[in-house]
Amino acid sequence: MSTSAALVVTCVRLSDYIYTLVDKTRNVDNAVRVLGVEIESLSHVLHGIRTSFGDQLLAKTTLSAQTGYELQHWEHVSRSMRDCQETLERLERVVVKLNKGDNLNGFLWRPTKKMIKMSMKMETITLLKQEIACYRQTMHLSLQLISVYVSLAIPFCVVIYITYTIV
Repeated sequence: MSTSAALVVTCVRLSDYIYTLVDKTRNVDNAVRVLGVEIESLSHVLHGIRTSFGDQLLAKTTLSAQTGYELQHWEHVSRSMRDCQETLERLERVVVKLNKGDNLNGFLWRPTKKMIKMSMKMETITLLKQEIACYRQTMHLSLQLISVYVSLAIPFCVVIYITYTIV
């Protein structure tokens, strides 16, 4: 009887461990998926900024008609981009460490080992994800500011064009 009771206790404890591992794996999967979405969104916003500044007329309009506040804003954007680069490099180091040492030894356990390693780094990954989200929001606001410049510059450009073609 005591042997069966001990087995039951062991089974319950082992089941608890397994369900905890499954739950942590599910949480890690979701957190990594959200991180991927944040990075992809940041990439789209940065691409939009790069495209906007690739247009010489728009870049000149955006950067020339600045008040002191606007100049300060673009200096902060530049600083945020440098900080964002550092954050992405830190995240890359974490991911490289997580992938380091993966080989075919223990092929069946490799996904589980990776999930355990990731769950141990989840606090760091979560903080980096939050930083990336902040950078994305900051850059998105700056992209919207560029849109404001475009809406203000287009009527001005049309007036110059009409004046130039009439004269």
